[in-house]
Amino acid sequence: MAFKDLIKRVKKYNKNSDIALLEKSYIYAKGLLKEKSRVSGKSIIKHQLEVAYELSNLKLDDQSIAAALLHGLLNKGADIKTLKKEVGEEVLSILENIEKMSEIKRNISKHVNETENLKKVLLVASKDIRALIIKICDKVVNLKDLQFLNQVERKRIATEALNIYAPLAYRLGMGKLKSEMEDLAFKNLDEKAYNTIKSKIENVRKEGEIFLYKFEDFL
Repeated sequence: MAFKDLIKRVKKYNKNSDIALLEKSYIYAKGLLKEKSRVSGKSIIKHQLEVAYELSNLKLDDQSIAAALLHGLLNKGADIKTLKKEVGEEVLSILENIEKMSEIKRNISKHVNETENLKKVLLVASKDIRALIIKICDKVVNLKDLQFLNQVERKRIATEALNIYAPLAYRLGMGKLKSEMEDLAFKNLDEKAYNTIKSKIENVRKEGEIFLYKFEDFL
Protein backbone atom coordinates (compact mmCIF):
# COMPACT_ATOMS: atom_id res chain seq x y z
CA MET A 1 0.00 0.00 0.00
CA ALA A 2 1.47 3.31 -1.14
CA PHE A 3 0.10 6.86 -1.13
CA LYS A 4 -0.23 6.79 -4.93
CA ASP A 5 -2.52 3.74 -4.62
CA LEU A 6 -4.77 5.67 -2.25
CA ILE A 7 -4.94 8.65 -4.62
CA LYS A 8 -5.72 6.38 -7.55
CA ARG A 9 -8.55 4.79 -5.58
CA VAL A 10 -10.01 8.16 -4.49
CA LYS A 11 -9.93 9.54 -8.04
CA LYS A 12 -12.02 6.61 -9.25
CA TYR A 13 -15.06 7.82 -7.33
CA ASN A 14 -14.22 11.51 -6.95
CA LYS A 15 -12.68 13.15 -9.99
CA ASN A 16 -12.77 16.53 -8.25
CA SER A 17 -10.91 15.30 -5.18
CA ASP A 18 -8.76 17.83 -3.32
CA ILE A 19 -5.48 15.97 -3.88
CA ALA A 20 -3.50 18.85 -2.36
CA LEU A 21 -5.31 18.33 0.96
CA LEU A 22 -4.55 14.61 0.94
CA GLU A 23 -0.89 15.26 0.07
CA LYS A 24 -0.53 17.78 2.90
CA SER A 25 -2.08 15.31 5.34
CA TYR A 26 0.17 12.46 4.22
CA ILE A 27 3.34 14.56 4.24
CA TYR A 28 2.56 15.92 7.73
CA ALA A 29 1.82 12.45 9.10
CA LYS A 30 4.91 10.94 7.51
CA GLY A 31 7.10 13.75 8.83
CA LEU A 32 5.77 13.40 12.35
CA LEU A 33 5.90 9.61 12.44
CA LYS A 34 9.21 9.27 10.58
CA GLU A 35 10.29 5.62 10.93
CA LYS A 36 8.13 4.74 13.92
CA SER A 37 6.72 1.22 13.84
CA ARG A 38 3.94 -0.77 15.47
CA VAL A 39 4.39 -4.01 17.45
CA SER A 40 3.96 -5.96 14.20
CA GLY A 41 6.96 -4.19 12.70
CA LYS A 42 4.71 -2.38 10.25
CA SER A 43 5.44 1.34 9.99
CA ILE A 44 2.74 3.52 11.53
CA ILE A 45 2.43 5.53 8.33
CA LYS A 46 1.53 2.33 6.50
CA HIS A 47 -1.19 1.72 9.06
CA GLN A 48 -2.51 5.25 8.43
CA LEU A 49 -2.60 4.54 4.69
CA GLU A 50 -4.46 1.26 5.19
CA VAL A 51 -7.11 2.95 7.33
CA ALA A 52 -7.48 5.71 4.73
CA TYR A 53 -7.81 3.07 2.01
CA GLU A 54 -10.63 1.39 3.96
CA LEU A 55 -12.44 4.74 3.97
CA SER A 56 -11.86 5.15 0.24
CA ASN A 57 -13.61 1.81 -0.27
CA LEU A 58 -16.62 3.43 1.39
CA LYS A 59 -16.22 6.42 -0.96
CA LEU A 60 -15.93 8.96 1.81
CA ASP A 61 -15.07 12.62 1.27
CA ASP A 62 -11.60 14.19 1.17
CA GLN A 63 -11.83 15.49 4.74
CA SER A 64 -12.48 11.97 6.01
CA ILE A 65 -9.57 10.52 4.04
CA ALA A 66 -7.30 13.30 5.31
CA ALA A 67 -8.42 12.67 8.90
CA ALA A 68 -7.75 8.94 8.47
CA LEU A 69 -4.19 9.72 7.41
CA LEU A 70 -3.77 11.86 10.53
CA HIS A 71 -5.83 9.90 13.08
CA GLY A 72 -4.22 9.34 16.45
CA LEU A 73 -1.52 11.93 15.89
CA LEU A 74 -2.91 14.54 18.28
CA ASN A 75 -1.47 12.49 21.13
CA LYS A 76 1.77 11.83 19.25
CA GLY A 77 3.06 15.38 19.14
CA ALA A 78 0.96 16.92 16.36
CA ASP A 79 0.68 20.69 16.64
CA ILE A 80 -2.95 21.85 16.54
CA LYS A 81 -2.18 25.28 15.10
CA THR A 82 -0.05 23.79 12.32
CA LEU A 83 -2.70 21.19 11.51
CA LYS A 84 -5.40 23.85 11.38
CA LYS A 85 -3.29 25.85 8.95
CA GLU A 86 -2.33 22.87 6.78
CA VAL A 87 -5.56 20.85 6.59
CA GLY A 88 -8.27 23.18 7.86
CA GLU A 89 -10.75 23.34 10.73
CA GLU A 90 -13.02 20.59 9.40
CA VAL A 91 -10.32 17.91 9.39
CA LEU A 92 -9.01 19.09 12.75
CA SER A 93 -12.54 18.87 14.18
CA ILE A 94 -12.82 15.23 13.05
CA LEU A 95 -9.45 14.44 14.63
CA GLU A 96 -10.46 16.06 17.91
CA ASN A 97 -13.73 14.13 17.87
CA ILE A 98 -11.80 10.85 17.42
CA GLU A 99 -9.59 11.66 20.41
CA LYS A 100 -12.56 12.69 22.53
CA MET A 101 -14.34 9.41 21.74
CA SER A 102 -11.23 7.43 22.64
CA GLU A 103 -10.86 9.30 25.92
CA ILE A 104 -14.53 8.79 26.83
CA LYS A 105 -14.31 5.09 26.00
CA ARG A 106 -11.19 4.64 28.15
CA ASN A 107 -12.91 6.32 31.10
CA ILE A 108 -16.27 4.56 30.90
CA SER A 109 -14.90 1.11 30.05
CA LYS A 110 -13.79 0.82 33.68
CA HIS A 111 -17.32 1.39 34.95
CA VAL A 112 -19.68 0.21 32.21
CA ASN A 113 -19.93 -3.52 31.64
CA GLU A 114 -22.89 -3.63 29.29
CA THR A 115 -21.70 -3.36 25.70
CA GLU A 116 -25.05 -1.92 24.61
CA ASN A 117 -24.54 1.08 26.90
CA LEU A 118 -21.01 1.54 25.60
CA LYS A 119 -22.25 1.51 22.00
CA LYS A 120 -24.84 4.16 22.84
CA VAL A 121 -22.22 6.35 24.50
CA LEU A 122 -19.92 6.10 21.45
CA LEU A 123 -22.76 7.01 19.10
CA VAL A 124 -23.61 10.06 21.20
CA ALA A 125 -19.93 11.03 21.52
CA SER A 126 -19.43 10.94 17.76
CA LYS A 127 -20.68 14.44 16.98
CA ASP A 128 -19.34 13.89 13.47
CA ILE A 129 -20.26 10.38 12.28
CA ARG A 130 -17.13 10.38 10.12
CA ALA A 131 -15.05 10.16 13.28
CA LEU A 132 -16.83 6.94 14.28
CA ILE A 133 -16.40 5.49 10.77
CA ILE A 134 -12.65 6.15 10.98
CA LYS A 135 -12.50 4.36 14.34
CA ILE A 136 -14.35 1.38 12.85
CA CYS A 137 -11.98 1.22 9.87
CA ASP A 138 -9.04 1.51 12.27
CA LYS A 139 -10.38 -1.53 14.19
CA VAL A 140 -10.64 -3.55 10.98
CA VAL A 141 -7.00 -2.84 10.11
CA ASN A 142 -5.90 -3.59 13.68
CA LEU A 143 -7.66 -6.97 13.63
CA LYS A 144 -5.50 -8.03 10.71
CA ASP A 145 -2.34 -7.65 12.82
CA LEU A 146 -3.43 -9.28 16.08
CA GLN A 147 -1.13 -12.27 15.62
CA PHE A 148 1.75 -10.08 16.76
CA LEU A 149 0.18 -9.42 20.17
CA ASN A 150 0.00 -11.63 23.24
CA GLN A 151 -3.06 -13.81 23.79
CA VAL A 152 -4.63 -11.54 26.41
CA GLU A 153 -4.48 -8.48 24.16
CA ARG A 154 -5.68 -10.45 21.14
CA LYS A 155 -8.74 -11.63 23.03
CA ARG A 156 -9.50 -8.18 24.44
CA ILE A 157 -9.31 -6.41 21.08
CA ALA A 158 -11.18 -9.16 19.21
CA THR A 159 -13.97 -9.24 21.83
CA GLU A 160 -14.28 -5.47 21.73
CA ALA A 161 -14.52 -5.50 17.94
CA LEU A 162 -17.09 -8.31 17.96
CA ASN A 163 -19.32 -6.85 20.65
CA ILE A 164 -19.01 -3.11 20.04
CA TYR A 165 -17.60 -2.03 16.68
CA ALA A 166 -19.12 -4.71 14.43
CA PRO A 167 -22.67 -3.90 15.65
CA LEU A 168 -21.96 -0.18 15.22
CA ALA A 169 -20.80 -0.82 11.64
CA TYR A 170 -24.06 -2.67 11.03
CA ARG A 171 -26.10 0.22 12.44
CA LEU A 172 -24.30 2.58 10.07
CA GLY A 173 -25.12 0.37 7.08
CA MET A 174 -21.59 -0.96 6.58
CA GLY A 175 -22.51 -4.63 6.27
CA LYS A 176 -19.33 -5.71 4.50
CA LEU A 177 -17.09 -4.19 7.19
CA LYS A 178 -19.28 -5.66 9.89
CA SER A 179 -18.90 -9.16 8.42
CA GLU A 180 -15.15 -8.73 7.96
CA MET A 181 -14.74 -7.63 11.58
CA GLU A 182 -16.75 -10.59 12.81
CA ASP A 183 -14.67 -13.03 10.76
CA LEU A 184 -11.37 -11.57 11.93
CA ALA A 185 -12.51 -11.38 15.57
CA PHE A 186 -13.80 -14.97 15.52
CA LYS A 187 -10.51 -16.17 14.02
CA ASN A 188 -8.56 -14.60 16.89
CA LEU A 189 -10.95 -15.81 19.59
CA ASP A 190 -11.18 -19.44 18.42
CA GLU A 191 -8.91 -20.16 15.46
CA LYS A 192 -9.58 -23.91 15.50
CA ALA A 193 -13.35 -23.50 15.23
CA TYR A 194 -12.86 -20.75 12.65
CA ASN A 195 -10.75 -22.99 10.40
CA THR A 196 -13.21 -25.88 10.75
CA ILE A 197 -16.17 -23.73 9.71
CA LYS A 198 -14.16 -22.06 6.93
CA SER A 199 -13.22 -25.49 5.52
CA LYS A 200 -16.86 -26.65 5.54
CA ILE A 201 -18.02 -23.44 3.84
CA GLU A 202 -15.31 -23.81 1.20
CA ASN A 203 -16.45 -27.36 0.44
CA VAL A 204 -20.07 -26.21 0.11
CA ARG A 205 -18.98 -23.37 -2.15
CA LYS A 206 -17.03 -25.70 -4.44
CA GLU A 207 -19.95 -28.13 -4.63
CA GLY A 208 -22.24 -25.23 -5.48
CA GLU A 209 -19.93 -24.03 -8.25
CA ILE A 210 -19.80 -27.54 -9.78
CA PHE A 211 -23.59 -27.74 -9.72
CA LEU A 212 -23.94 -24.32 -11.36
CA TYR A 213 -21.48 -25.21 -14.13
CA LYS A 214 -23.39 -28.43 -14.86
CA PHE A 215 -26.71 -26.61 -14.80
CA GLU A 216 -25.30 -23.94 -17.12
CA ASP A 217 -24.23 -26.59 -19.63
CA PHE A 218 -27.66 -28.19 -19.42
CA LEU A 219 -29.38 -24.88 -20.16
